[in-house]
Amino acid sequence: YLYLFHMLQSIDSLPEIRYLLAYFSKVSGYTNPRDFKFNEDKQLLFEGIVHSALNLYYNGGASRSKLIDSHNRFVKELEAKKEEKLSRTQQLDMIKVKALKELGFSEVTPENAVEVYDKMAEIENRKQ
Repeated sequence: YLYLFHMLQSIDSLPEIRYLLAYFSKVSGYTNPRDFKFNEDKQLLFEGIVHSALNLYYNGGASRSKLIDSHNRFVKELEAKKEEKLSRTQQLDMIKVKALKELGFSEVTPENAVEVYDKMAEIENRKQ
């Protein structure tokens, strides 16, 4: 159920989750296949792609080696995004430390948060 929990946490930021849930609702017979509750064009395309992919999956129409290559690209893309996010987090942490030092504070508190964040923005703008 962990994956379901993560899906529910991400449902507002990833419209594809809604499209996927709609697809399975239609496949299960709960929803008319011609009903579109979201962006109709995008939902239609997504459902067509998922249907084609699942047909390949169930009928064995895709070669294992091509699927492994595709999955490896998927993993590399996710790792690159994670690294990018980590790099940005580290960068912001360094900027926060510098801002605190310049302002003479040791930590961010509710009392100094606005001042620290303004200083962080100033430091970041200096780099550009």
